[in-house]
Amino acid sequence: MNNSAGVKRSSAPSRAVKSSARAVQILEILADSNTSLNLSNISRASGIPKSSLHGILRTLTDRGWVTYSEGNNSYAVGLKALKVGARFLEADAIANQALPLMSNFRDKFGQTINLGRFDGYNVIYLSSFESSRNLRKYPRIGRSLPAYAASLGKVILAHRNMEDIRQIYKEPFVKLTNKTVANLDELELEIARTISQGYAIEHEQSIIGFSCIAVSINNQFPPIDSISVSMPKSELTKKKIDLTVPELFAIAKNLAR
Repeated sequence: MNNSAGVKRSSAPSRAVKSSARAVQILEILADSNTSLNLSNISRASGIPKSSLHGILRTLTDRGWVTYSEGNNSYAVGLKALKVGARFLEADAIANQALPLMSNFRDKFGQTINLGRFDGYNVIYLSSFESSRNLRKYPRIGRSLPAYAASLGKVILAHRNMEDIRQIYKEPFVKLTNKTVANLDELELEIARTISQGYAIEHEQSIIGFSCIAVSINNQFPPIDSISVSMPKSELTKKKIDLTVPELFAIAKNLAR
């Protein structure tokens, strides 16, 4: 009898942990999608059976983490997620200190400037001040990209050794465009170039038609934050690079304090 009771006590936390992990997984899938997803989409992406998904999605919807649209029978991230995300940005020292510096840069040069953070695999946009000439269809804040596909990520990876990077990324790489680095050997070449010049630069590896320059914010080692400037590829001349890079280094140095 005692053994049976013991099994029941230990299995309940296990089930709770599994349900919690699944709920977080669903939120991450919805957050990474540019559109709402139906039950089949979520089940396919998560590997969670539809029978189990119903209950988890009902709970998330009731608590405001997920919204449900009867019109197309689909789910999307809810307002509660926005509240938590906004609170994170309000409390983050780097994000707050960067705001006036980024705003001044955008107003002075008319170029889009971004703040990103490495999460161990992706680089996530914490803040972005868009050029009035290059407004996008969707906001960057909260968007995540594989660090190997964006200058924001490459300049952070440049502070790590290749042995560690090879443990993080497995081939084949997900190619966001036909210009995205295809494998670890190509990434290693770009990292070596980044180390040599002190900043990262990429052309159309995350979005066709756009180039990006980035520098790391060295307030810790290895750094996890970086700032970048993005612009149409046709505008990224040597003169523009020579003008932009010192400004980015000045902002990064200010934030590193």
